[in-house]
This record gives sequence, structure tokens and C-alpha cells, in this order.
Amino acid sequence: MSRLRRPSLPKGRAVSASQTERWYNETQQEILRGDYEAAIRTCWNALNALPSKVKVRADFLGLLGDACGMLKRFEEAYQALAEATQINPSDSVLWHNLAQSARYTMRTGEALSYFERAVELETDQSQAREFAKEVEFTRKIVASELKLRGPEFTLEQLIEQQSLFREANNLMESHHWAEAEESLRRVIDIADVLPQPWGNLGLCLIMQRRFDEAEAALRRALVIDRKYDLAQQNLKALPEIRKSGQLPSFRLRDPMVAAKVSQTVVFDKK
Repeated sequence: MSRLRRPSLPKGRAVSASQTERWYNETQQEILRGDYEAAIRTCWNALNALPSKVKVRADFLGLLGDACGMLKRFEEAYQALAEATQINPSDSVLWHNLAQSARYTMRTGEALSYFERAVELETDQSQAREFAKEVEFTRKIVASELKLRGPEFTLEQLIEQQSLFREANNLMESHHWAEAEESLRRVIDIADVLPQPWGNLGLCLIMQRRFDEAEAALRRALVIDRKYDLAQQNLKALPEIRKSGQLPSFRLRDPMVAAKVSQTVVFDKK
């Protein structure tokens, strides 16, 4: 996602500086030759051995974010880079890469603030100008998101809503249906303008065998966007689910891999 840097080696730790440097160099080479899975494994070997707060941990987390991003595993990249910026909050590149992963996971409100932070920290004027271009691009996206939700809607509310939606999706992946339902209803309460929360709520209700409520949720998604294909598919599948009583398997469709606007749910065929 951005340039590679040498680590800041820990001193007086259980993991030797030479071993840490070997891991770091190995990860760099794996990324440079495009072997991102190997780079992820090497990063985790180092991260599992390193203390939690040393600065070099942020360097490995940054490389982990790079490798995950190249594999379009953007949520993993986001989590790694978020931890990295907590350890080393003065690194402009980490903030820039975190902003990218936030944007790719539909956290556009967070992405804007992170890009702005990267610009503030970057001392290289040429690099700062490139980061500033990302700020302007993301600012336009955020402005559109805020306009959709109404004139009084704030950036803080957008960040909260997007965070809750990601939280709901994570709960769904863990099959915590009732908790995911609660988060999705909070998303809708903040601003009822998108079909995806209703579509995902429909699945949560199906998995709790609350079929009438699920149908209503899916139909509400189609009121907002009558061409929302996943709600159409899931609503079409609902009569057979009711009849058989057999709950569906499902997958969350990644927005960047699937080239869609936001993460949504579709049933897998058995």
C-alpha cells in the first residue's frame, strides 16, 4: 500500500535484534516478490514473539497491513494498521495506509480524518501533496454521504453509523444474530437511507426464524432501492425457507472484491 521501511529494533528484549531484522528483511522480500501469504505468516511469527508495546511491532503491523491489502483482505489490513498507529502515532505512512483500508471497508468518515492526520505528520512536501489529493477525493465522498443523510447530519454521526455497520457484519460472521440485529437497528435509527442495513437485518431475522419480520425488512430494503439485487434474491428464497424450515448458509460479500458500494449479504446455495 505504500513504501517499505526498516524497523526500529528493540533493545534488551527476549527476541534478539538480529532475529527481528531477519524477520523484517524476509517479510520485505516476500512482499516485493508478491508472495503476500508468506509475508503474512512471517509477520505473525514476529508479532507473536515481540512484546506488545515496542515500536518495532508497529513496523511489522504496517507490513502486515500492506500484505493483507494486496490480497484485498481489507478488514484485516484495517485492524493491523489501527494497532500500528496506536503504537507509533507519529508515522504518517501508517496513518495514510490506515486511511486507505478504512476507505476500502466503507469507513469513509474515519478515512477522511486519517488522511488529514497523515498530511499533518508528513514532512516530505512531495509526499504530503500526494496525501492531500487523497484528502480531497475522500472529502467529496464524505460530502455525498452527509448530503444523503440530511443537512444536519454530522461527520461524527457518519463515523458512528459506519462503525456500527461494520460491528454488525462482524457479529453476523460469528453467527451472533441477536447482537447483530441490535447493531443494525441502531444503524437504521441513526439514518434510514440505505438498503444494506435492512437487507442484513432480514438475514438476522431469518436466522432467528422470525420470518414475517424478515420479509418486512427485505421489502423495506427494496423500498429504498428497488434494484437492490441481494434483497430481491433473499426475498425470493424466503418462501422455500419458510416451507422447509431449513436455515440458509450465507456469506458476506466484500464491497471491493465484488465491486459493490457496501458490504452486503447473499445466501449461498446448498
